[in-house]
Amino acid sequence: MKASWLLFIGIVIGLSGCVTTTVEPEIPSLPIATITSGDLSFIPNNATRYAWHPQSGNNFLDDSYNEQSIDAHLLQSIRAKLAYKGYQEVLLSQNPDFLIGYGVAIESQLSDVALFAKTLLNTGINIDGSEEIEGVQVEKGTVLLALFSANPDMQSRWVAMSQGPVSPEYEENGLMQDRIESMLRYLNSMPDAAQ
Repeated sequence: MKASWLLFIGIVIGLSGCVTTTVEPEIPSLPIATITSGDLSFIPNNATRYAWHPQSGNNFLDDSYNEQSIDAHLLQSIRAKLAYKGYQEVLLSQNPDFLIGYGVAIESQLSDVALFAKTLLNTGINIDGSEEIEGVQVEKGTVLLALFSANPDMQSRWVAMSQGPVSPEYEENGLMQDRIESMLRYLNSMPDAAQ
């Protein structure tokens, strides 16, 4: 009995040296504001197809951000959301029922004044570009999602704009992707595709 007890204690002590704990860096909780404008009722009841707006993906980022990665995540997320709603992606030349577009910007590349002139939207988030959050330099970042009529004028009919502090460090740990997913929830109010 004593021998089995000593064997048990030896195994426990031996295994305790083999346990590895990985501590993930904590992603700070950051302020984010999203504003929408327009009405999704412009989408026809019999709509099933969408196409990308010709200027979609017109981003204003500097070299410290991985624009390809951000674009890839946005495209994949938007496509998945619209496929879930039952919509099929087609080319612009294939007579879509509506168009969709997106853009990403940091304030050092596209000022709030210029952004407001293009969108007439303002979330009220104030970040001056010299702020630090938990030791990380941040500036204001913007993700814009827009739906357009498919007729020749391609008029913007619905827009969502999300803003908050961003940095290349946050991009690396997935925070920007979380923000994108959070904003795409606004498409839940979009009607499902006709069957």
